[in-house]
Amino acid sequence: MVFERAMSAAEIREADGGSKARVFLPGGTQYDRLGKLDFTESRVDPDTGTISLRAVMPNPGTNPMPGMHVRVGFISAQRPDTVLIPQKAVIKTPTGHVAWVITKGGKAERRDLVVGIWLRDDWIVEKGLGAGETVVVEGHQKLQPGVPVKVMPWATAGGGTAGGAPGAPGAAGGSGVAAPAPAARP
Repeated sequence: MVFERAMSAAEIREADGGSKARVFLPGGTQYDRLGKLDFTESRVDPDTGTISLRAVMPNPGTNPMPGMHVRVGFISAQRPDTVLIPQKAVIKTPTGHVAWVITKGGKAERRDLVVGIWLRDDWIVEKGLGAGETVVVEGHQKLQPGVPVKVMPWATAGGGTAGGAPGAPGAAGGSGVAAPAPAARP
């Protein structure tokens, strides 16, 4: 089986040359075998800012079948213990990026962040947050440092709550809503 995909400049910077490919069948089921990146286009498409990649993978059975539409995701780098937070939790300021964190005492605290790239709907946080800290996702404008904050779950774009299981803890200030900052899975 051979797959091709365009990859953005940000994704290219993360690639490590030993990339693997995952195939997701119709309905979202992941194919049980991984492919390997075997070709990278040397030219960046000036219209899209992407390059083409090709992966090859074994397919001893009949699934996926020729002509079947699938999604292919490249595993271009692994970053253990990476902190991810929803893009909505990050505020861009003239001096950089900040997020509001809920302290153990249940109060709001503003944190300066060093962010990396986006990963789907999240920012990779390089500095400023630790795994498991709770960040405010909505209602930033109502917060002041030291203000008590009421804890509430935050629903992700996929319909679940942040932190994994439905009903996972989050936090909110006034009408703001927050979510825990999980460590990324490789």
